[in-house]
Amino acid sequence: MFCRPFHLILLSLAISFLNCENEDCFRAAVFQHLPLGNLTSEEIPVIVKRNLDVFERIASIAAKEGVQMLVYPEDAIINTRYPRSVMATIAERIPDPLTGTHNPCDNPLEYEDRVKTYRLSCFAKHNNLYIVGHYGDRVDCHRSTDVNCPADGYNLYNTDVAFGPDGQVLAKYHKMQLFHEYHYNVPKDEFIYFDTPFGRMGLFVCFDILFRNPGTDLVNKYGVQTMIYPLWWFELEAPPQPPDLAPEVEREVADAPLLSNGNRRHSIGRPLRALWIFLNCENEDCFRAAVFQHLPLGNLTSEEIPVIVKRNLDVFERIASIAAKEGVQMLVYPEDAIINTRYPRSVMAAIAERIPDPLTGTHIPCDNPSEYEDRVKTYRLSCFAKHNNLYIVGHYGDRVDCDRSTDVNCPADGYNLYNTDVAFGPDGQVLAKYHKMQLFHEYHYNVPKDEFIHFDTPFGRMGLFVCFDILFRNPGTDLVNKYGVQTMIYPLWWFDELPFKSANQVQQSWAYTYRVNLLASDMHSPQSGSSGSGIYSGENGAIIDSNIMDQKAVLLIADIPIDSKNTGAKCLTNRYTKRIEMDDIVDTSEYRPLKYTDWKGSAFYKLKGQSNSAEVCNNGFCCQLVICRLLL
Repeated sequence: MFCRPFHLILLSLAISFLNCENEDCFRAAVFQHLPLGNLTSEEIPVIVKRNLDVFERIASIAAKEGVQMLVYPEDAIINTRYPRSVMATIAERIPDPLTGTHNPCDNPLEYEDRVKTYRLSCFAKHNNLYIVGHYGDRVDCHRSTDVNCPADGYNLYNTDVAFGPDGQVLAKYHKMQLFHEYHYNVPKDEFIYFDTPFGRMGLFVCFDILFRNPGTDLVNKYGVQTMIYPLWWFELEAPPQPPDLAPEVEREVADAPLLSNGNRRHSIGRPLRALWIFLNCENEDCFRAAVFQHLPLGNLTSEEIPVIVKRNLDVFERIASIAAKEGVQMLVYPEDAIINTRYPRSVMAAIAERIPDPLTGTHIPCDNPSEYEDRVKTYRLSCFAKHNNLYIVGHYGDRVDCDRSTDVNCPADGYNLYNTDVAFGPDGQVLAKYHKMQLFHEYHYNVPKDEFIHFDTPFGRMGLFVCFDILFRNPGTDLVNKYGVQTMIYPLWWFDELPFKSANQVQQSWAYTYRVNLLASDMHSPQSGSSGSGIYSGENGAIIDSNIMDQKAVLLIADIPIDSKNTGAKCLTNRYTKRIEMDDIVDTSEYRPLKYTDWKGSAFYKLKGQSNSAEVCNNGFCCQLVICRLLL
C-alpha cells in the first residue's frame, strides 16, 4: 500500500499577528514567554502570580490588536519539574467540559483554590478572546473501583485548557506522549477539538508532534483546520532523511495551520536541520460510512411547517456532530425526513427550495448565509457538512422555475418540483443533485428527464438514486456499468411488502447483484412498514443493518471497502460496525407491512447447491425453471 506523507513545518515565533480584513481569515497570536520566578527562593504561589500577571497583560495587548485566538506556552505559569507530591498541590482540578458548562470567571468562590483556571477564564472573558493555556490537571480516583488508580489516589496530567470569549472552559486535552515527565500519568488516547466561528481547533502538546497521534487523526478524521500547540522544546540534532525515501514520496504540506509557541529557555542542543516527516498510512482501501434511520418529528396538524423543519434539522445537526466524532466520512439522511412531502402541490412549492445547480458553478451555501436566508435546508445541511468535515447526502424538494413561453413542457403553475437528493462536500459545497426518476404515487412532483448523477470523493465514485428507483433498471444499472460508480447512496422511505419486498431484502439483493456498496438510509415508521436501513458491500453482504423490531432512531456506522470486490481489504478482515441509538426519538408502535401476500396453497421448491434448473408442480400444474446467472 502506498503511504502518503505529509509534512508539518514548525515555526518558532514570538507574538504573531495576522492582518485579516475578511471573513475567510482570523487573527491569531502566540506568546513566547521567559518564565519569571526563582524556584529556590520564592514560594510557589508567588511565582504563579508573577507569571499570570504577565499573561494578563499579554491578553490585554492582544485584545487591543484585534486578536481572536491567543496561545500561551507549555509549563509557562510554573516549572513542573517538581516531585509528584509537590505537583499534586500545584495541579488544579480542571473542570471537564464534557460533563457540563463551566465558567470559572463567573464563580470566583468555587474557584478560590484554582487560581490558574479562574484567572485564565477571566483573561478570556474580559478581553473577548479564545485562550489556550497550559498547566497540570489533577483527577482524583478510587483504588477500590479503579484498578488503574495510582497508589496516591489521583492522576496528574500535562494539560492544555481552552477557554471561550465568555470565559467558558471549552476543552481540555491530556498530553499523550510524555517526555521524561515521570510525575505525570499517561492518559488514554484523546482526540480533543473545539469549534469556533473561524474553524475547528485541535489540541496537542510539545513531544506529541513527533508521533502519529493525536495530530494525524485530528486532521484526517476529525476535520481540524488549525492545531494549537503549546510547547517547551529542547532543540536536538534532527536525524537525516533516508536518501531512498525522497524520490518515492510526494511532498505535501498538512492542511492544518499550526499555532506554536514555547518558553524562552537556553537549552543544550543544535538547530533543527530537517523537517520531520510523518507517514500517513491510513487503511486507504476502506472508508467509514454512516446512515441515519430517523423517526421524523412534528405534528403536521398542529405545528407550522417551519417549526417541523427546524426540529428535524436540529436532530440532523446532532447526528452530524456524532458522526464526525466517530470518524465518519460519508453520512446519509433518509428520504422526506426533514418534513413529510404529502402536501398539495401548492404547499409543496413553498416547502421546496431552489437548490443550486453544481453544473452551473461552485455553490457553498454555508459561506453565503444572506443569499440562502429563505433556503434553510440547503444552508444548514451545507453547514453540517462544513463544520463537521463530512460528505453529507440529504433529501428534500427542489423547485426549478420555468417559462411557458419558451418551454413547452413547463407546467401551468410555472415551475417543476422534483424529489431530490443533494450531496454536500466537507467544505460545504453542493457537489451534486439528483431528481428521482421513478416516482411512487408522488403526483405533486414532476418526472425529470433521465439523470445519471455521480460525484467523486477520495474514497471512490458515488452515485445517487432514491427509494422506488431501485426496482427499475435505471438510473442504477447505468451508473454502475457505464459511469463506474463504486458506492450507491440511497435515501428512501420504503413500505415493506412481505414476503418478497422488505427494505433490507431488496437492498442486500441489489448490492449483491451489482457488486457495489449501497448506503441505504430509511425512515423509521413501523406502523407503515418503514424500518429498513443498512450498509452493504456487494457480495460481502450486509455489513450492518437495522431490524424491524427497532423502536428508536438509530445511526448505523461501518467501515467498508472502496471497491466491494477487493476481498483483501482490511476492513473486511477486521470488521468495524457501531449502532448509536437515539434514546429521545422513540416509536413503540407495532410493525405493520404495507402489504402481505398470502401464499397459502402455493408450492415452493428450494434450490440446492449449484443446481440451475427446477420443476415445481401444484395440483397437476407444473412449471419448469432454468436459471442463468449473469456476471455484471
